[in-house]
Amino acid sequence: MIENNVQKKIYIDEKFKTALIFDGRIRDIIYYDEENILKNIYLGRVTRIIKSMNAAFIDVGLKDNVYLNLDDEKENIKENQTLIIQIKKTGEDKGPRGTREISLPGKSLVYFPKNNFVKYSKKLSKEKKEELKKISLEGIVYRTEAQNFSKEEIKAEYENLKEKAEKILGEEKFLPVPRLLYREDILDRFIHEHPYDIVTNSKNIEKAYKNLRKVEFEKNYSIKYNPQINKDYLKLFERIVHINDGSNIYIDYTEAMTVIDVNSSQSTDFKNFEDLAYKINLKAIEEIALQIKLRNISGIIMIDLINMKDEKNRQDILKKMEEEFIKNDISLNIHGYTSLGICELSRRNQGLLLKNKLWNIKT
Repeated sequence: MIENNVQKKIYIDEKFKTALIFDGRIRDIIYYDEENILKNIYLGRVTRIIKSMNAAFIDVGLKDNVYLNLDDEKENIKENQTLIIQIKKTGEDKGPRGTREISLPGKSLVYFPKNNFVKYSKKLSKEKKEELKKISLEGIVYRTEAQNFSKEEIKAEYENLKEKAEKILGEEKFLPVPRLLYREDILDRFIHEHPYDIVTNSKNIEKAYKNLRKVEFEKNYSIKYNPQINKDYLKLFERIVHINDGSNIYIDYTEAMTVIDVNSSQSTDFKNFEDLAYKINLKAIEEIALQIKLRNISGIIMIDLINMKDEKNRQDILKKMEEEFIKNDISLNIHGYTSLGICELSRRNQGLLLKNKLWNIKT
């Protein structure tokens, strides 16, 4: 059983294919079952081209064909052509979106075989960036974890990913079509990105990681029946999120966007309302960043903060947002305030919204 104020750990339930970070509350969560198709690479066949949409639909063996935007293509795509496609957006209602811009993730970097750019995580130190610039590689994005790898380890991983990419891309002319060519080991990446002790009900996971990390095997353990995790997990499906200072946020999903509204239960009938609004917004941003991460919210995100008139306070809040998103490893764009003072964000699709596969709650 988990006690209050315990150290941060990874809890892995093999039965439900669920892994999460918990230290009194959930800090991160993934599902590593086959339903998660984001980043999968397939060999598919073009079944239809719609010129009015400038789009192609690719059969990769899934329930829905994959949509490919031809505006991004230099090559003239034809019907019945075989293509290698990577899923870049799952599209719960509109079907999956694909790209021919293949990428393969490693522990220290992400490799893009068709590109020659070099990019760096914002969380890397200046010293590490300078060190990495001296490595002659291309088509890569250095991850935050590169901080802990030597030049030799990074070069070795690069060569491994390059060889893997060459094998995948070499499958384009071979049968059968369609078929899956690559699926990322999401759980392995999750474990390597979080250097914490593991609690699991899987002997295979214990065996695989016992030399890397302290692993506690509990045969009858289940995330579903852990009362503290259960309670915190269920909160992720509630519209209202309560914050310790007495304020709260409302999260509403629409077809076009997600709207997050910050509210205060405190009295605003006093002279220094600006200071109160600023403090509540600062605290709310911390919770909003975590909720975006845990609920896997993407697309257009509109945050209706408590109104502030002081421009310095408004800019401080935007800076706080950026800091919290970086801290939580959330990549998104902050577009600033609209004319109505609503903060506008956009985040690239990260897969399906959090779903309650353990407790069967519909979001």
